[in-house]
Amino acid sequence: MARRNDHSREQLKELALIAGEQLIDEQGLSALSTRKIANQIGYSVGTLYLIFNNLDDLCWHINARSMAKLDEQLSANIGSEKAQDPCKTLQIIAYSYLDFASRWPNRWALMFEHHTSDEVSSPQWLDEAIEKLFLYVSQPLRALNPSASDASLTLATRSLWCAMHGIAALNSQGKLFLTGIGREPLVNDLLTRYLSSWQQETFA
Repeated sequence: MARRNDHSREQLKELALIAGEQLIDEQGLSALSTRKIANQIGYSVGTLYLIFNNLDDLCWHINARSMAKLDEQLSANIGSEKAQDPCKTLQIIAYSYLDFASRWPNRWALMFEHHTSDEVSSPQWLDEAIEKLFLYVSQPLRALNPSASDASLTLATRSLWCAMHGIAALNSQGKLFLTGIGREPLVNDLLTRYLSSWQQETFA
């Protein structure tokens, strides 16, 4: 077994997170445990708890890495479209989200299926990472209807994301129940109908 001073704290943290991601990718969410991660990186569970407060903390850090990967993918895919066509931007965002869910199904699932007790609050840095991703949706929505109130924009952002997430979730389970029709037509239909209504909506 490796000695504690074989790696710095940051190196040990990176090793643990990579090991956690590999476990999730290869064996699913049920395989994730501090014991398995500790065994895989050659350290004790006690040493792992010097880096992470508990399993929740470790999952939050894995989720943050997943969100950073999604952030990078969205930024790269949108490119110059962000400043040109808000509708096209939202289509790219939707497709990118579906692609991410298909490519990393277990990491994507962890972001929504890992639950903490009601007494435990997620850390501020994780909440900020989530809000950063929502900006990808809210900014083109704002461009399509500049008169929208902040409250209406927040509601629209969450509503549209929930709809896109639903398509991704059902697609991941093979439960779209549309023979011969893929996920893209669903996304296009959703965006066409929702954005048409959103652009026409007036706000006092």
